[in-house]
Amino acid sequence: MATWESQADIDAYRVGPDHQEIQRRTRELLSGAQASVKTYEVVA
Repeated sequence: MATWESQADIDAYRVGPDHQEIQRRTRELLSGAQASVKTYEVVA
């Protein structure tokens, strides 16, 4: 699990080679499935 400081950081990750590799391997394992990035807001 990773934590990002901003939406810009998430956006940069999603177009980067690490995310692309995760998607490629996930598709191989799950026949076309895609990895996704989810964000959550901490509520105190």
